Parts: sequence; C-alpha cells; structure tokens
Amino acid sequence: PEEKQFAHEYEQLHSNPFASDDEGPRGSWAIPQAKKAKYDQEFFGLQLTPDNKAPGSVVKKILVRSQRPQADLRRIWDLSDLDKDGHLDCDEFAVAMYLIDGLADGSLGELPAELPTDLIPPSKRRDAGGNLKCRLDIDYQPAKSSIQNGRTGEKYHNTNETDD
Repeated sequence: PEEKQFAHEYEQLHSNPFASDDEGPRGSWAIPQAKKAKYDQEFFGLQLTPDNKAPGSVVKKILVRSQRPQADLRRIWDLSDLDKDGHLDCDEFAVAMYLIDGLADGSLGELPAELPTDLIPPSKRRDAGGNLKCRLDIDYQPAKSSIQNGRTGEKYHNTNETDD
C-alpha cells in the first residue's frame, strides 16, 4: 500500500501531459518508471546531504549488499556518478541500482565499458560540446528579440542573433 502511494505521488510529480504514450512521462530512459519509483523510495530513505545527494559512504552500504565483486562495484560507481562529485543524486542512484539489478537477474549480461545514452538520465545528457542537452533533444531556436531595462533604458540583444 505504501509503495503504491509512493508510486502514485511520483507519477503525479513527474508526469508530463504532453509525453507520447511510447515515451513515458520522463522522456526516453531505459529505466522503467516502476523501477525508478522503487529506487527513489530507497534513495529518499537514505541519509542525504542538504542538496539531496547520497554520499559515497552511504551508497557503498547499499551496493555491497548485492554481493557483487569489488571490481563490478567500482565500475558501477564509475558509470553511475555521472558528475564525478563522489555523491549520487536520485537519478544516478537509479542508474547504479538498475545496473545491480540487471547483473543479478541476467538481463544486463555484463557491465558496459561506457554508459549507453538510454541509461543516462535525460536531465544529464550532454551534447558533443559538453553542454547539457534539452530533455527532449529539441533543436530550439529562440526568437530574435531585445529587451530594455526599465530603469536605465539600456537595451539588451539576444547574443545568438545574426544581423541580416
């Protein structure tokens, strides 16, 4: 009952009414919503930092319970700690747990050398230049515009514009 309530609240928080049926509410991500809700429930039960991240020492206790070899756990951490800050946020934790579960149930086979794009949380995907990509990877072009500071009268122009 508590898990169903949590999953329902998660769905309410993360649903996008404009997502296509085959895409799901979070965009294209290999981690199914039901598993993400389960991982989130475990994550938010951990002792987190003020910015809602789990320190490595806390996550280590969870990962060690899997009884995977040390080399696998090291690799899972490297693949999951996407921003390399020594902590996992809820999406990075979900990646780690998904890898653990995939090894345990045989669906993963072996750990990848590099995290496939569909396992990278949509919020953390980057383009070739290292910039965060838009969640839905839309090629967005802002309209040409300028704004004026009401107090000083100074005009600011969109720096991405080209003069015609």
